[in-house]
Amino acid sequence: MALKTFVKISKVNNLSDARYCAGMGVDVMGFSLDPSREDFVDPEKFSAISSWLAGVLLAGEFEECDANDIIKSCELYELDYIQVNNPALLPELRDLNKSLILKIDIEGFNDIENARAMMERNTMPVEFYLLESESDPDDQTLLHFITELAAEFPLVLGFGIRKENIAFIMQSHLKGIALKGGNEVKPGFKDFDELADILELLEEN
Repeated sequence: MALKTFVKISKVNNLSDARYCAGMGVDVMGFSLDPSREDFVDPEKFSAISSWLAGVLLAGEFEECDANDIIKSCELYELDYIQVNNPALLPELRDLNKSLILKIDIEGFNDIENARAMMERNTMPVEFYLLESESDPDDQTLLHFITELAAEFPLVLGFGIRKENIAFIMQSHLKGIALKGGNEVKPGFKDFDELADILELLEEN
């Protein structure tokens, strides 16, 4: 199965999400590998989940870790991507021969302008920039602004994605989108409604 655009799934922590999303043809599956985070996935659980997957690339998502911690983690996890939110770490990680993702948290237009300035100032070895927002704003003007910025830089949108605006997103210059996994209601049982609705809209006819 193929999707019409690049899709990353973030914060995967269970086999139900992983197998469903891999079957739908997502490109990259991200796991929180920062031990300080509530959704941390340890090496044993990561191996148990990833052993069931085929045709999908795996990303380690690091929030507060320093470069040494990330380098050590790469000895315990089989990763294709490393995701960080601190651009200062990127030069230290480029020798790991992993594709790099820089996550940028934004809350409004000022943050977007700061992100643009940062990308313009630095030639960073990233495959793409992941834009996320904790407040998950539904601001159409901001969304238009981001899609214009995507004409200049490789951007993946990780917030504000709705069934109602997926057609607009598909027509933009965005590299793709990032959706989030979630906890199982009970082992082996997962409510896929919201995730499935968007992925089904992205299925190739």
